Amino acid sequence: MSRAARRQSEVVAAEVVAVLTEGMATLQDIWEEIGIPEEQRLERTRVAKKYIKELLDEMVAEEENLKERLLKPPAAVPSPPMAMYPGGAPEH
Repeated sequence: MSRAARRQSEVVAAEVVAVLTEGMATLQDIWEEIGIPEEQRLERTRVAKKYIKELLDEMVAEEENLKERLLKPPAAVPSPPMAMYPGGAPEH
């Protein structure tokens, strides 16, 4: 990976963190404004973390599956049986 691509990847990763931080801060503000007790806010924060983790775990599993399929050597294609060629196998 080139330096420029690596840098872009780092910028996007930082943006992801910023989006999560901002979203959680907004949720905390809403919960505080409507008077949800601290213990319930903590529980809701745990639920949000669980959802985010499950989403990321699912995305990682899908990408691992894709990687495995792409890196697996192609399966050898078996030759068709000779009976398929009434006059004998075709010449190459």
